[in-house]
Amino acid sequence: MCGAGLSGRPCSKKRISHPLSLMQIRPGPSDFLMFHKPKGVIVTRRDERNRKSVYDVLPAWVYTERWMPVGRLDRDTRGLLLLTNRGDMIDRLTRPHACLKKYEVWVRGHVQDWNLKSLLDGLASRGEILRAVHAERIGAAGSRSRLLISLDEGRNRHIRRMMALMKDPVTGRSFKVMDLKRIAFGPVRLDIPSGQWRFLTPGQVSALICETERPSQRVLSGDTKSFNRRRSRTPVPRKGPLVIRRS
Repeated sequence: MCGAGLSGRPCSKKRISHPLSLMQIRPGPSDFLMFHKPKGVIVTRRDERNRKSVYDVLPAWVYTERWMPVGRLDRDTRGLLLLTNRGDMIDRLTRPHACLKKYEVWVRGHVQDWNLKSLLDGLASRGEILRAVHAERIGAAGSRSRLLISLDEGRNRHIRRMMALMKDPVTGRSFKVMDLKRIAFGPVRLDIPSGQWRFLTPGQVSALICETERPSQRVLSGDTKSFNRRRSRTPVPRKGPLVIRRS
């Protein structure tokens, strides 16, 4: 008897000549899937240290059919990970400034407005300038701050490195990211529980493709000069009061 696949859709009723588990049967045609990556799982096909990978959590056909991640999330980061079987789309979606990625971040420390301004202006780290496109404080709990941060490029441990370069004005210690969760990739928002996956809808796939064709129009502020500043490798001083842009 055919039950529901992991995507919540009925699995295929196609007859097969040899026994396969439901984990090995792809439920339906699609070019993209979203996965809610748990913390502690790495994003790689092979690991010499035999650590748990996203391919150990996803159905077997994701590995055998060579579905590849669109970008990476480090082991300690959770949230939205896209996978696709279209190599051309990986290149388009991961090039700098192609898509905004939005993160919810819990930071140890009392983040102030001038810290948010520094994230937008850019911080020097290991010969690179790390920037955020959008930075907003949305809450606090004790000595921790809750932020929303958006990036339009993904450097190694981008947010963690930016926060570590600044100090808490209250304690004098460097800020430390305690929890980092990606909640959106371009127009696609995370809407499934941790450890679960589903195919993207045709509308979401079309929206992703459109996103890569008009990167200059994605800027949250709608300001072309702002977009051009972010393409520069050197920080540009900002004039006037800080405006925290809301999505």
